[in-house]
Amino acid sequence: MPDPRKIPDFVDASNSGSPFGIVVHDPLRRTNESHYREFAYFTEMRAILRPVRIVVQNIGTAAATDVRIELRLPVSPGVFLLDELPEQPDTVSYGYPDIGRGLALRRDPGDVEIAKDHHHFKVNIDCGNLQPHRRVWSEPFYVGTALNEPLIVSGQAYAATLRQPHDITLTITASLSRRAFTVEDLIAAADSALD
Repeated sequence: MPDPRKIPDFVDASNSGSPFGIVVHDPLRRTNESHYREFAYFTEMRAILRPVRIVVQNIGTAAATDVRIELRLPVSPGVFLLDELPEQPDTVSYGYPDIGRGLALRRDPGDVEIAKDHHHFKVNIDCGNLQPHRRVWSEPFYVGTALNEPLIVSGQAYAATLRQPHDITLTITASLSRRAFTVEDLIAAADSALD
């Protein structure tokens, strides 16, 4: 992707006024000048991120209660971890508040919560109670890397019925290909996505 500082602001040609010389201004609807930069992020994340789901199965003979998985992935440049794919950006931004986004009214088995601090991404998967041989699939989350090296994900499986947590190690490898994407390519792709 081009350097975001070299990507120009989006200018909405259809917002240049009416043929009668009357311009109606809606203070809650503005041209999204960052549209091209947001489209670059959207395009890059859609190309690099892949869905991941974790399956947890109780292989014991007794029920496991309050099962949860905690995974950690070191934060480093070129490593991405998101709970959902970015949406295609709009050419306008609205002044309305984004009410309700991210509110979890209830937790279901397989729900995923992602947090990030200075050192690690943290993935928490709530699996609920697991009867013997029952399995729970996590909701998808998305992992991406721009590095040509395996990502090592460590963590633990916890349950109220376990004396101590079980250690988990996952290795994620990626096959990368690079493609040149100029500012002109980006603007053409963003403009054609509007049609």
